Amino acid sequence: MLSYGEKTLGYPRGVMLRGVMIASFIGLFATPFWSHLSDRIGRRPIYLTGVVFSLAFAFPFFWLVERGPAFVPVAMILAMNIGHDMMYGPMAATLSELFGTRVRYSGASLTYQLTSVVSGGVAPFIATVLLARYGSSAVATYVVACCVVTVVATWFLPETHRVSLDEPVAVPPVAR
Repeated sequence: MLSYGEKTLGYPRGVMLRGVMIASFIGLFATPFWSHLSDRIGRRPIYLTGVVFSLAFAFPFFWLVERGPAFVPVAMILAMNIGHDMMYGPMAATLSELFGTRVRYSGASLTYQLTSVVSGGVAPFIATVLLARYGSSAVATYVVACCVVTVVATWFLPETHRVSLDEPVAVPPVAR
């Protein structure tokens, strides 16, 4: 987004940086808030709401950013503090609760790291190519496609926030 705002839209670099900084500051409070809320009502509902918001906001996000520098902070705050933070807040608890205690650290870490590489690692490259060839609507479509995959995956994810972590996990005996 920094490059897009500066090179494509012609905004001073500070406009985009300011939007990211304001949203990041708010994220210091938003992420723990969404985490706390997921402890109260569940991981899946919060995560699903965040991804559905992100899906619905993909096109309006670019529309807002393209309206002018004054709209950049608004777009960034909505995208980051509602869409992103609403998913990021409950993510650590969700991932760790999906695995039994014997493999919890490895399972959560492997899931998080592989997802970062496979999805997050190539996303900026894909977005740059789409933007250069087809414009911002193609990037928004890509975001929507990613969100659809996330909605489906989250829909089938078991709710874990009321599962007791104190109960021993049934592990089959080792064959000797």
